[in-house]
Amino acid sequence: MLTRQKKGFLALCTVIALMMTSVSGVFAAPKKNEPPKPPAPPAKPAPHQEIVVEQVLKVKIKGFKDIEETHWAFNAINNLCNRGIIVGYEDNTFRPNELVTRSQFAVMLANTLKLTTNSKTQTFKDVPVDSWDYKAVEAAKSYLTGYKNSKGELYFNGSNSAVREDMAVALVKALDLKVLSNDEELEEIFEDYGSISKNLRDFVYTAYKEQIMIGSNGKFNPQGALTRAEAAALLNNVINKMEKIVVDDEINGEKVVVDDASSDATLKSIKYDNKSIKDFDKDNTYYVVELEKRDKIPTVTAKANHPGAKVTVTQADEIPGYAKIVVKAEDGVTKEVYYVKFVVVDDSDATLESLEYDGKKVKGFDKDTTSYVVELDDDEHIPTVSAVASSSKAKVTVTQATDIPGTAKVVVKAEDGTTKTYKIRFVIAD
Repeated sequence: MLTRQKKGFLALCTVIALMMTSVSGVFAAPKKNEPPKPPAPPAKPAPHQEIVVEQVLKVKIKGFKDIEETHWAFNAINNLCNRGIIVGYEDNTFRPNELVTRSQFAVMLANTLKLTTNSKTQTFKDVPVDSWDYKAVEAAKSYLTGYKNSKGELYFNGSNSAVREDMAVALVKALDLKVLSNDEELEEIFEDYGSISKNLRDFVYTAYKEQIMIGSNGKFNPQGALTRAEAAALLNNVINKMEKIVVDDEINGEKVVVDDASSDATLKSIKYDNKSIKDFDKDNTYYVVELEKRDKIPTVTAKANHPGAKVTVTQADEIPGYAKIVVKAEDGVTKEVYYVKFVVVDDSDATLESLEYDGKKVKGFDKDTTSYVVELDDDEHIPTVSAVASSSKAKVTVTQATDIPGTAKVVVKAEDGTTKTYKIRFVIAD
């Protein structure tokens, strides 16, 4: 029986194959008085028949007339076609620049992963129950991204093009990869780091580290619409990473659908170390928890809305890091995945706890007051100033006065780089 990761790979192969065929036909220009004909999909294996992906269609296909050998994705397209994973059109074209919408991608994903739902609850405001893509979007929403407005309403925006950062999320989730986090490295890798949606950066970083999506010319192009050529290149990278995969059909009985069973796979609550997640919403599947210390990794617990749903929690094993919560509905088919990211927030406290000169406390000291005047009896001795920061993580630098009258300066630099400057002016009393 296949591992979950290998099944995810097979599903992605089929997704891209379908995207190469039925989806692209939507955009094809029809001949005069004749609708366009999409190419036939690759043949399906007979029940229980095993196929070694590496050995499919070893004979080299005839090149597409719109794909020159100098095309950047030529090798990837040729390789996938030789393997029977993608096909071209009847006119011997590949049409590498055609795009796929978010709704079309949801349908393809739902069909290939055999995702179904009996839910009558509308998650997205723009995908009502009677919408043509409702079942697919609801069933596949764990693999997809959504948009929340200022009122907290979720939108799917299905007519928009599927973009590269969305594909990164789908690939990472479908292959069941551990989500990695390193914003500093990601920013160094891609010049357009700032264009990657904040909540999706770790998925993009994971896809990059796994060599599934590597970008081009130092850019990831996260908002770029997904083309057929890009899809071929992405899938080719997956094949290079997971070569010699044996694919067999799913064993009967692995998935059980219970008649009239609930399809509710949402959570009622998420807690970490018995603390409730702030602003929790059952339809929001991604959360960031800021911690003050990194010496202890919080333990996550979760409770499903429906008593028949099964909840599985994979705890974070590092900080920054993710806890993953998988909720499987009573029907045995509907699934939802929640993520909790733990990060440590650098201390911003740049105040002083105490300020002294020659061991004497500065009169009237207050951490929020930064300027003081100290009167001396004579100028024979220049006092030595000392200070203690409020935070143990802050750094204190003292520049002593050199004359009387004169000024001593104390600079406090917090862990996050915030600075605060205190000054003591020494003068001779009248």
